[in-house]
Amino acid sequence: MVGFIITLLALFGALTAVLGIKERSVAEGGAMIDGWITAGWEQIKDITGQADEATDEALAETADAAGRAGAALGEGAEEAAQALQSD
Repeated sequence: MVGFIITLLALFGALTAVLGIKERSVAEGGAMIDGWITAGWEQIKDITGQADEATDEALAETADAAGRAGAALGEGAEEAAQALQSD
């Protein structure tokens, strides 16, 4: 695990150095990396937001189906009670 973290840090440092040379400024290279991170974070938020919307829709549909099932069960119970009373 420690080796993995060290490898990631080394890659991040190398990327920062390369972008610093390319942009002729470490600050500009860092700003480019920040832009990438922000874009990735926004995509993650959009994806999870879509998942939340789908979950809310599924819950609403389930509640609606449960309500219909409960109503049908109630109607069936009333019919059964009437049938028993008429016998």
